[in-house]
Amino acid sequence: MTLIEALSLASLFVSISVVMFLLVRDYSKKSIEVKEEYRKARNLIKDVLIEVNKRIQEVRKETAQTRIEITETASKLREIETEVFSLRDYIREGGPAVEAQVERRIQQVEEQMKRIAIEKYERAPTPPVISRRYEVRLNDTQKNIVRSLEPGPKNYKDIQVVTGLSREHVSRELKKLYELGFVNRDTSTRPFVYTLIKETQEED
Repeated sequence: MTLIEALSLASLFVSISVVMFLLVRDYSKKSIEVKEEYRKARNLIKDVLIEVNKRIQEVRKETAQTRIEITETASKLREIETEVFSLRDYIREGGPAVEAQVERRIQQVEEQMKRIAIEKYERAPTPPVISRRYEVRLNDTQKNIVRSLEPGPKNYKDIQVVTGLSREHVSRELKKLYELGFVNRDTSTRPFVYTLIKETQEED
């Protein structure tokens, strides 16, 4: 082998070695990238599986709670159904007696309402206080109110229109006239209705 051939062979070997080195380096780089992508994909799948398992557990809990609620509701419905059937049987067996009992209760309530109405009617006219009647003299405002009542009964609003006095003034003077025994007050209506008693009309 000549020197030139030896140099050519050596140059070819070097070229092949360089190419092999470049191929190995590129493969190693790609292998590292592939491993990194695989690691990322594996972690992503792991996270997805964890989330899926979590959701499955939540669904199982909700399903169990729903089953409990359904069971409780069904139990309550059975209780109501039993009560309805018992009531139906009771009505069938004692229908006339129940009807008579209800009728008696209605009559008792009606009688009680009548008694209340009678008592209210009897208490309606409040007797006037006359103990101080002859001990006082009426002022001009009180005389004006007395004159406004001469045509007939009136409430404080009617007297206010006739006399032109304020509501507070009329109410205050009416209270005094009632306490002194000059007027009678009917408390069965609102507002109260005032009337002159017979003695006041004769004195006036």
